[in-house]
Amino acid sequence: MIKLETLEKTPKTLFLLMSAFVLLLGYYDYITGWEMSFTIFYLIPILIAAWFIGGFAGGSIAVIGTLVGLVADIKSNIPYSYGYVAYWNAITRCVMFLVIVRLIVVIKNHLKGLKKNVEDKTSSLAQQIAECELAEQKLELINFSLENLTDAIYWVTVDGQFWEVNDTACAMLGYTREELLSRGVPDIDPNFSPEIWQTNLDKLRAERHLCVETVHLGNNGRKIPVEVTVNYFTYNGVEYNCAIVRDLSERKEAEAEKQSLMIQLNQSQKIESIGRLAGGIAHDFNNMLMPIYGYSELLKLHMQPGDPDVEKVNKIIQAADKAKILIQQLLGFGRKQILEMKIIDLNEVVSSIYEILQRTIRENIDIRLHLTQETSGIRADRHQIEQIIMNLIINAQDAIENKGVITIETAEVALDEEYARQHVAVKPGRYMMLVVTDTGSGMDQETISHVFEPFFTTKAEGKGTGLGLATVYGLVKQHGGNIWIYSEPGKGSAFKIYFPIVSDKPVAEQTVVSEHIWFNAANRTILLVEDNDQVRQVVYDLLDNQGFNVIMSDSARQALELANGKHIDLLITDVVMPDMNGPELHKKLSDSHPLLKVLFMSGYTNNSIADHGVLDEGINFIQKPFTNDNLLNKIQFVIRDLNTQ
Repeated sequence: MIKLETLEKTPKTLFLLMSAFVLLLGYYDYITGWEMSFTIFYLIPILIAAWFIGGFAGGSIAVIGTLVGLVADIKSNIPYSYGYVAYWNAITRCVMFLVIVRLIVVIKNHLKGLKKNVEDKTSSLAQQIAECELAEQKLELINFSLENLTDAIYWVTVDGQFWEVNDTACAMLGYTREELLSRGVPDIDPNFSPEIWQTNLDKLRAERHLCVETVHLGNNGRKIPVEVTVNYFTYNGVEYNCAIVRDLSERKEAEAEKQSLMIQLNQSQKIESIGRLAGGIAHDFNNMLMPIYGYSELLKLHMQPGDPDVEKVNKIIQAADKAKILIQQLLGFGRKQILEMKIIDLNEVVSSIYEILQRTIRENIDIRLHLTQETSGIRADRHQIEQIIMNLIINAQDAIENKGVITIETAEVALDEEYARQHVAVKPGRYMMLVVTDTGSGMDQETISHVFEPFFTTKAEGKGTGLGLATVYGLVKQHGGNIWIYSEPGKGSAFKIYFPIVSDKPVAEQTVVSEHIWFNAANRTILLVEDNDQVRQVVYDLLDNQGFNVIMSDSARQALELANGKHIDLLITDVVMPDMNGPELHKKLSDSHPLLKVLFMSGYTNNSIADHGVLDEGINFIQKPFTNDNLLNKIQFVIRDLNTQ
């Protein structure tokens, strides 16, 4: 079957040629006498030509074809039925063909109009469908976004009831959607009672937009800090409030953590500054105590037994001893102590000092031990660790008014990245934890913020120096550890100390029996180098009184000149001097005196001979202030190899 579209695309000229061919064929039929009606030949081409040509041209073809057929029929004597003459039959046929042609033209044009309308409607409908699909996609995206926002969204009516909420709101508050939609803002926000709600609604109507911070109550009673941004609008003549609610829990926790870190940092910086000040003061006081010690002992050497002035000198020495202890505490706080570091077992140190602690603490206070079974070692100065424990125990005792309990606990712990992030200057790793807990009065945050400061005390005047915990802080830091306080008024206190664990195992200490080594001081030459006049003179007098041959110098450069070409057994030098430090002086003198022994002395340490107060292996050192006996014993130890010569 030939499609209409195919016929429409066929050139009109082709159908005109077909019509002409049929007319010629009819004429040929006429002249040959076939006596066939021409109607058979012209009907189809006339209709086809009329269809494609239409209008005047189609009508003309129909008329011409009809007239030709009429003439042909008359000439051929074609018989007609029903008694009609050929003329009327021809006219009727002509009219019929004209009507058919016109009807065909009208139908064709109408079909073309319908087709165009259908095409236009189809195009418009397709566009509308595409727009609807796009709108549906946008609506789905909006709904998806609203349901998956990290912020909760409430649509609230003017009476404060929830009209719609997203999934985040349900998850944040812990309700199902049905449960939440049965409630209102006053049910989840104690700051917005029904009375207050109306006042805020009037303000919202006026300003159209409000932003507040408040607290919402979850289904489990949890308080959730939130930031609420409320927008007022009307839809279909109905008033609504659209509230975007952001959970501030993480932000508040981060702010609190930041605030805590800032407090820790400020406290650490403050303690660090005070520590430097304390170390400098202790150094100067050490130099001042040296003449007091030295000349007091020299005076005693020249006094006869029973002399009443001996007691006065002893009191001077006792006062110097107390000052020395005070200075040692300041040095400990300032991390200027000299530490003899070894791998020790913390449990063994606590156990060995336990009996001493029991004798020291009041009888109505019970000391309990909870020690770990682990034997991990820490690198520490045993005597300073004992000092830390003793100071903490005494502090705990003072916090307990009557009966109470002090607990000493050890445990191996691992401090992770999260803990290190929340605490200043803490590195993740394995630590040995020492905890001293008491059932005393406890402390508030204001007291805790000052507790490690030197000379700060909550005790009555004259009952304490305020250096116990300051010394603990400095010694812990000097050991590379950390200390934290957990305390509340009326609930006691817990001091937690973390010492880094080392891979080496603890080594049992061996008791060293000291032997008195005799030496002939008269045959020994000592080069004394000290930039402080008073210290230099008193040390010279002590050595000279003992019988040593002393060469005295106030600077390293002068010492190099004085030592040139002379035999020297021992160099006694200050560590910190203006032009050249003690180790540098010893190195230069060793070039010309290869067997030269050295004894360093100082009021505090620096990196010249010690790393953060930890004495390097093989270094001979005496810390100021020292007594005559301290100095002689140290000299005796240093030159012991020369005594056999």
